[in-house]
Amino acid sequence: MKLARVAVLADDLTGGAAIAGEIARDLERIVEVHSGAPPEDPSGLVVVETGSRYLPPEAARARVQHEVASLHSRGADILMKKVDSTLKGNVAVELAAFVASVPGPVVVAPACPAVGLRIVDGMQQRPMGAGTDVLATLESAVRETVDLLRLDDVRAGSTRIADVIAKASSRVILSDATSDEDLRSVVHGAIAAGVRFFAGTYGLGAALADATGPNLLPVRNASELKADRILVVIGSANPVTDTQRKVLKAFGAKELLLDVPALLRDAATEHGRLLDEVRASSASVVIVHTGARDSERAVRTLRDAAGWSERDLANVIAPPLVDAIRAMSSAGVYFVGGETTGAVAELLGWSTFAVVDEVTPGVPLAIAQGAPNPFILTKPGAFGDPDALVVAIQRMLASASSPRAAHSSAGR
Repeated sequence: MKLARVAVLADDLTGGAAIAGEIARDLERIVEVHSGAPPEDPSGLVVVETGSRYLPPEAARARVQHEVASLHSRGADILMKKVDSTLKGNVAVELAAFVASVPGPVVVAPACPAVGLRIVDGMQQRPMGAGTDVLATLESAVRETVDLLRLDDVRAGSTRIADVIAKASSRVILSDATSDEDLRSVVHGAIAAGVRFFAGTYGLGAALADATGPNLLPVRNASELKADRILVVIGSANPVTDTQRKVLKAFGAKELLLDVPALLRDAATEHGRLLDEVRASSASVVIVHTGARDSERAVRTLRDAAGWSERDLANVIAPPLVDAIRAMSSAGVYFVGGETTGAVAELLGWSTFAVVDEVTPGVPLAIAQGAPNPFILTKPGAFGDPDALVVAIQRMLASASSPRAAHSSAGR
């Protein structure tokens, strides 16, 4: 079988890295994530972060169209458009641009079993109850009728799936799914029906890799990637992340606040104060967070008054976080929250990440090209159990042979 060249387009860095992580985990291979321009020869599988989540809609549309054309010209056989599991950003605009830019049918499978998001009868089901009418949202976005691949057909297997897709009257097919097994069946059936274009979220990437067998570099020994200290950088206001931060603090991590309203009033003073506190800490685990959950309303008011986008705000927040990372250059770095991560990585000049494994669901383990830090972890804000930060840190601290051992040195 000819090994496919697979490319994934993601609108933010943590989401794209999460797709790379699930593939690296399953195939035990290295997956590259590129922020900005894709490589000249995207052999095997590559993830390209477009940075388009909070662009103006027309700019996001143009960015997606440009990247699709670029990847096609570089020989990518199969394309996936990654969408946010919580439907943040320019989801409708970017999906429409993707559908309009590719020459064949598109299967959209936006279930994310890892966080309890299911698609049944075209409706999103969340752990807390009914979610978005995905079928109606998708039809509105692409401005055409969308066929539905129902769960009964998915469960009937890949041959049945291929038959339903082959008989579809629309170029866009939305698939029900409630499990990773469903996603794998959908991709295998779609590939058998000749589909080469997909859209979805975390879970779909591993299914694509399983079906296509991309030729990837052998993974290095991930157990070598350890650090005596870890810096956790949190920019997400998601309540899931807020709970995880509190659990990590109770575990013994040193917590430092970047006061964003103060930074917007007097950048030099707040920047300097945070950097002094980072340099003064000898803790093995240091959290630097923006207090986004508590200050969200005040920061939004200041952001709107300035006429900024979310990315504009992230660019203002990034410099003190960059200096904190530079001050802990021998530490591993754990980023939480996509827009902040992208702004910090751009300012540091980190544009290529070699993802070698997945530490916990949605948390890839990577090496940033040109970075002195031994490893990078990233996590989308909505992902993970309450102890997700703790579990990953326990694994990655060189001295943490047990939770108690890590706890004893974390908070000094």
